[in-house]
Amino acid sequence: MVSGTGIRLTSTPEGTVIPVRAVPRAKASRILGEYDGALRVAVAAPPEGGRANGALLSVLAEALGVRQNSLEIKRGRASRDKAILIRGEDAVNVAMRLRTILGSAGQDPSKESGR
Repeated sequence: MVSGTGIRLTSTPEGTVIPVRAVPRAKASRILGEYDGALRVAVAAPPEGGRANGALLSVLAEALGVRQNSLEIKRGRASRDKAILIRGEDAVNVAMRLRTILGSAGQDPSKESGR
């Protein structure tokens, strides 16, 4: 885990894997905070026909400042708990972006439980 975010980032030769807890059918699509070592993300789309997964990747791409095609769901396509690969990004850069994202959302990443 890269310190300072509470989110368990994993470095791989391809990039960084970030655990994500999806919240489908939310009122709005947005980053909610940290949840049990994962980034909690609300998406307005329902979990039908891959629509929530597509919305999730869109929210993450915009928040992290990366292209959507650089994101890949490595694990959890049919689950709320997912592992998302961010191609070409190292864990330190991703952690810095997450601190900014969580801070701008009014979250204290060291104390947010998301529960």
